[in-house]
Amino acid sequence: MRFLCLLFLICLTAKTTPLVAQLPDSAVWNVDAQWFTTDRLQNIYLIDENSGVRKWTPTGPSPFLYTNQELGTLQQLDATDPFNLLLYYPDFMVAVQLDRTLNERSRLSFPDLGFPQVSCIAKSRDNQIWAYDQLRSRLIKINAQGSILAESQNLSLLPQGAPLRPNQLFAAGNYVYLYDAQQGVLVFDAFGQYTAAIPLTGKTAVQTLSNQLVLRDNEECTIISGTKHFQTIALPVEVPTQAIIRLTRNHLLYLDRNNLYITRHDR
Repeated sequence: MRFLCLLFLICLTAKTTPLVAQLPDSAVWNVDAQWFTTDRLQNIYLIDENSGVRKWTPTGPSPFLYTNQELGTLQQLDATDPFNLLLYYPDFMVAVQLDRTLNERSRLSFPDLGFPQVSCIAKSRDNQIWAYDQLRSRLIKINAQGSILAESQNLSLLPQGAPLRPNQLFAAGNYVYLYDAQQGVLVFDAFGQYTAAIPLTGKTAVQTLSNQLVLRDNEECTIISGTKHFQTIALPVEVPTQAIIRLTRNHLLYLDRNNLYITRHDR
């Protein structure tokens, strides 16, 4: 009798536990894309020359597509939450949120909310939005109604020596990272308060990964945890310098001439 009960539980578990698809250890996919990003479930979001977004699963194409011809060029796609994607169109300074099937859930116009110069945005860990208000030189956190939930001090008063011109913003774990290629990374806590500066210049901030920030240059990736823990990963020699790259826990993906290369890359 105990054996039958155990067998029943095993069968029940097998039926109710979904199998998580995995990226292949090695593959080359021909794709229509100018850049791409990934999420923590190993889904891939391909952005074409018309700023259309198509979702691919770890096993290949899905039927999900999002196009928008009225908001200009898509600058950012934040897939921190794969069930609530955040897109940013800087031409009109409009944020769009999509569900996991790429259906539009909401729009947020920063000029309509009184923020006429927002250079970059990011999804917060509690599903709100971080934005850099260039006019006031402040990092702000807002809700869907545009109310300010948190904000930094005036960052133009920091002793960095030159005007801050960030174009990338990421939230990872308990930190928010604002990146200026000329001055490096400015680190903030979860309440928007300035914490530290990391003078890593001349790089590109590409993604967050397991509560870490990933930057790259032509030869390597630099991984930041918090404010001072670094890990460096050399890029394989076959990765072209102009290729767009993304890391997952076990894979390196890079896009070059409409080919998406996937390789196993344990770190």
